[in-house]
Amino acid sequence: IRYFGFSFHDDNELFCEIVDSYDGWTFCQLQYNYMETTEVLSRPGGYHTPGREAVRYAAEHGLALNIMEPIMGGILSVPPPLAIQEIWEKAPTARLPAEWALQWVWND
Repeated sequence: IRYFGFSFHDDNELFCEIVDSYDGWTFCQLQYNYMETTEVLSRPGGYHTPGREAVRYAAEHGLALNIMEPIMGGILSVPPPLAIQEIWEKAPTARLPAEWALQWVWND
């Protein structure tokens, strides 16, 4: 095994504990999207999302990130409320809702 990592679905405190417990981590997999930037402990389906704090902590420790749920199970692929759609339409590059979600994760 060249690269050792873990997938994570819990709170930030436990995430930091896991990262700090082993110096050999190469990557981690986290649920992350523009609707879940803060820690959410009771997402439908029983998932926990650690949010931006965990993303930053992983980066500070040199871990590569594999992001799951960047489109929030498809929820972010449908047209947004009109006010948001109007803002998106003013952007120099036209994108579908799912493209906006993926671009947000990439940029963050």
